[in-house]
Amino acid sequence: MKPDPKQHFRNLMAAAGWSQAEAARLLNMTPSAVSQITRMNSPVKPSPTALRFLEVLVEMKHTGKIAIAASARRPRGGSTKKWEMDLLAHLHQLPPSARTQVIKAVIALVQTAT
Repeated sequence: MKPDPKQHFRNLMAAAGWSQAEAARLLNMTPSAVSQITRMNSPVKPSPTALRFLEVLVEMKHTGKIAIAASARRPRGGSTKKWEMDLLAHLHQLPPSARTQVIKAVIALVQTAT
């Protein structure tokens, strides 16, 4: 049986120790949207992209890798690195709406780490 995405979202927030406001900031969502996702009687469910990104953020928090984003910046005038090209290739595979959500979330993550 497939786990309930709303409960999985709540479990991830609890595992990270994040409030709804903190989860909203990290996922680049409105606090209202996170509230609707976490409320038991609400029909709103997290998107697969938001849920997966939250999983990644929680894993990064627990492994201490959330701070590496600041050191991954490319120096001005430097050539494009393989990891940058790989990231772009993966982003291009996403539908535009999901890509936008992921990019906003990654930007928020980088801003958190700097």
